[in-house]
Amino acid sequence: MATRFAPTKPTRRNWPFADNTFDAAICFYVGMNIADKAAVIGQAFRVLKPGGKLIWTEAVLAGGEPNYPLPWAVGPVTSHLVDRDTLKTLFADAGFHIDEVIDETGEHVELAMQRASSDIIPSPAQQQANEIVLGTEFVQRRKNYIRSLCEGKLASLAVIVSRS
Repeated sequence: MATRFAPTKPTRRNWPFADNTFDAAICFYVGMNIADKAAVIGQAFRVLKPGGKLIWTEAVLAGGEPNYPLPWAVGPVTSHLVDRDTLKTLFADAGFHIDEVIDETGEHVELAMQRASSDIIPSPAQQQANEIVLGTEFVQRRKNYIRSLCEGKLASLAVIVSRS
């Protein structure tokens, strides 16, 4: 008989890190997968020392429904996108000071265009590794992401915040 894993909701007793533990933290393009962003951002605030920095990068809604499937989700039900203002509010509500919001959309599009116009193609081994790790449909998902950025439906942000 197989044992089912039942995740436990974090309580103060089983938190893996104490309050005021870290000088800095990063969340790199994970937020689109997080339904309860407020809880995660609140935990980041809790474990950062006063003056600590968090760099959070995330794709956000910018103008209309993006083109699915995307690298992180096959459709809106499995995607947890918010708009720029909502994301900023989540950080402010957690107690963070917003130091800077950097829109990286142009850089993502430019890099994709450079790669598309180059003669560089993945080797068969790289292509196989990408398919195993990212799925056979990842190329289309990536194209949809870049298309959504180009059409202004998504933006790519880097948010730098500090704990006061």
